[in-house]
Amino acid sequence: MDRHLVYLIGKGWVREVFTSSYVRILELTAFGKDYVRKRVSKNVRISDYKIIKINGDSQ
Repeated sequence: MDRHLVYLIGKGWVREVFTSSYVRILELTAFGKDYVRKRVSKNVRISDYKIIKINGDSQ
């Protein structure tokens, strides 16, 4: 699984939002959202809504 995440991060499609010894939380970047919309499905709904504040950041 780690290799897949490294690949996605290296492509710039996701970025790491939070890391601990138990979890890694990633989010799609603008490039990742464009890729999903163009290559996977145009009908996919991608929300920018963040449920929790991380380091004081939320939208």
